Amino acid sequence: MKEKCTYLLNVPSGDTPRIQEVHILLGHIICELVEQKLLKNNLLMRTSEAIVLAGGFGTRLKDLLPGIPKCMASVNGKPFLTYVLAYLEHQKINKVILSVGYLKDHIIKYFGNSYSSITIEYAVENEPLGTGGR
Repeated sequence: MKEKCTYLLNVPSGDTPRIQEVHILLGHIICELVEQKLLKNNLLMRTSEAIVLAGGFGTRLKDLLPGIPKCMASVNGKPFLTYVLAYLEHQKINKVILSVGYLKDHIIKYFGNSYSSITIEYAVENEPLGTGGR
């Protein structure tokens, strides 16, 4: 923390990119301090599990992604869902429940029961229940 604060004090004026970097760093420091305070006072609980809704029809993308669920759309050569899972792993999530439906076999075949250090389970919607499974 001390080196971060020293860095904040030594930013030359007129260095716009550096100032933007400082704003981002300052935001992270503030969030970190608030999170520590909330955790210490039992006002915030960490979770290690997440649910990801990945079963939609993707009606707006159907023409661009024929036969592929939208969460499997390629972004820089990887399915979009891999970026979501990588972010969750970075947040220390170790179990994800993928709520799947439309073209679920593509997702299940690609990921199986794990992604990196994350265990994956599936909640399968066999018939469409609407947005968010309602």
